[in-house]
Amino acid sequence: MRRREKRVPEELQDHALGRSRGGLTTKIHMRCDANGVPLCFLLSGGQASDIAYAQSLLDEA
Repeated sequence: MRRREKRVPEELQDHALGRSRGGLTTKIHMRCDANGVPLCFLLSGGQASDIAYAQSLLDEA
């Protein structure tokens, strides 16, 4: 028996929503100082890789 793949419409890049078996997901990518105080953050879809947002966080002033 073949498993049917679910077709999910492409999300726009500015939408910070991803899809998983549990529903819609979002990741928070955050840059902190040495004391753990948040300096800036970005939102992405749940399936986005963490490394894809690392340079953007480092470039934020």
